[in-house]
Amino acid sequence: MTVFVRVLLISFSFLTLSAWASVDTSDPQVMLSQIANETSQKLKQTTAEQHTTEFLRNVVEQDLLPHVDYRFAALKVLGVEVRQTNKEQRAAFSEAFKDYMVGTFTLLFKRYDPQRHVIEVDPVRIPGQVPARFVEQGKPDIKVIFYMRQNSKTGEWKVWDLAAEGISQVETKNKEFRPLLRQHGIDFVTQQLRTKVDGGLNEDELAGFGSGD
Repeated sequence: MTVFVRVLLISFSFLTLSAWASVDTSDPQVMLSQIANETSQKLKQTTAEQHTTEFLRNVVEQDLLPHVDYRFAALKVLGVEVRQTNKEQRAAFSEAFKDYMVGTFTLLFKRYDPQRHVIEVDPVRIPGQVPARFVEQGKPDIKVIFYMRQNSKTGEWKVWDLAAEGISQVETKNKEFRPLLRQHGIDFVTQQLRTKVDGGLNEDELAGFGSGD
């Protein structure tokens, strides 16, 4: 398993199940720290036998997505190519990207072992960036940054990107999609995502998240 995939597994499992507790979303550091503490206990309440594909997908949809700004992430994935799109195209891509995220996160959860990982949230030094360390006994700590943005109307903070050891998930997908967007356009990329999701994602979708342990 690659370092980046392992970090994604820990990170999004760390966010998952947060809806089971009352989470303070008004402060990003407090929010992530609270979720980390709650999740360390909640994850142990389910067994490996319970982690079917349907169960994991429901967990992602119900408990992860409310704390992820996937629409903003989708726009960042589009990058400068967003200028060549209209509102309807962006909305369609965002929905396809959301479903793709759900599918890939479900695949990642199948690899996750909640018994071996601990997260430590560090003090915020740069607004909108929450640093953290993933601790696994016998291995070096993995340093990550949760990129977050605040809703100006509700004051709620959400995660829109994760950088593990300098590797950004959003930037990785932008580099993957950029040539296709330039050559074929957003409608083609959206349809490609839809085809992948509807056909059922496989482990090959995880290959782009990093290389090497």
